[in-house]
Amino acid sequence: MRIQKRIQRKSRYPHNISRFALSAQLPFDFLFQVIQYQAVATQNHSYNCQTYKYLLWSSLSQKFLLVKQTFNKYELEYRWNKLDNILCGDPEESLTEDSRYRRISFAIIPKARKTNDEDQLHIQNFQRLIEYLNRLLCNEVVDIKIEVNDEKRAKVSNGKVSSRRRHVRTITRTKRYTIKLSKDQEKYQWMNIVLGATFSARRTFHISFCWLVASGAKVDKHVQMLSRRASQFGLKLITVPQYALSENMYLHPLISPTLVIVANKRVAMSAETFLTESHDFVDDGQLIIDSKDLDQEQAGYFEFQIDRYGRKKLNARQYAHETGCVFVRVLEDARSRYGFFWIENRRMLRSNKEIEIFARSLFGRFVDRIDELKGVGRKPIVACEDDYSVTE
Repeated sequence: MRIQKRIQRKSRYPHNISRFALSAQLPFDFLFQVIQYQAVATQNHSYNCQTYKYLLWSSLSQKFLLVKQTFNKYELEYRWNKLDNILCGDPEESLTEDSRYRRISFAIIPKARKTNDEDQLHIQNFQRLIEYLNRLLCNEVVDIKIEVNDEKRAKVSNGKVSSRRRHVRTITRTKRYTIKLSKDQEKYQWMNIVLGATFSARRTFHISFCWLVASGAKVDKHVQMLSRRASQFGLKLITVPQYALSENMYLHPLISPTLVIVANKRVAMSAETFLTESHDFVDDGQLIIDSKDLDQEQAGYFEFQIDRYGRKKLNARQYAHETGCVFVRVLEDARSRYGFFWIENRRMLRSNKEIEIFARSLFGRFVDRIDELKGVGRKPIVACEDDYSVTE
């Protein structure tokens, strides 16, 4: 006996229609089919989007920064079918960057100045941490490539940033593993742990917990255990906000990076080297920045590379201070125009006044250094309010 029933349902938006179809072959076979229709005209354009401008106070530059937020009329298509598969525990589905889920991120930050013996000890401590993580995984083994720095390479990565390294196209990769949180007859719960694909004693290493089907108590237990294990193994583990890891630095509407624009290539390269040599910044990987993730005036200042799909993108280098209080993202285009985006770690600065003062002094010395390199009596431009002019 076959039963068929069709139901059509409109969402709260008139441009979205869902059609449900139930087909049952009694007594065992059931097929539930959902088809979602999206109106063709539901596109966001300049005439149906609103841009809101406001000023945010920057504790680093001690100035107000102009920030813009765009409100779109139509939201992105909701991938409800993928969410259903994740909630049902489909092992082939994972939490990717285009999914909405809870997350907490950490970074293992090495010392900026170390000997080769200290590098070897740092690698051994990290391997002990990997052994701990292997015990948490379900039928998986953490496979992380460990890079060993030799004497020649250490001289380059420990301070001066070579021009050859500036044009490397390698982007930071990650690997995802699943941790099962439920036991025996408990409700099925799990979370993903995201690790960097490679580890180096001269570069930060990122660890993230991502979950959608897990209780806060179980997640907090693993977070506390990770923190204790890292401290036990002699690894410096800090909490990193999502806006410091995301390609979109304006992810948080009430937190904005402080931009320093430098048009002189010699000055910019010396300033970048100054960060690693004199101010204990370490390599934090590379990201691909899309022009749509920047302010319109900022995106117009840089010359982006256009890929085969017509998207405007540009590689960016990122550095983290060894205390974890601030990150610096360096954007360089083909015309040798540089943008230094200073990103505060509010998770540290809001709870420690001394760290906030220290981060402010780092930024002040960086700006003074650029002024000194230029040999003029005026400061390099710090983008504030609606000022995006170019330094000479």
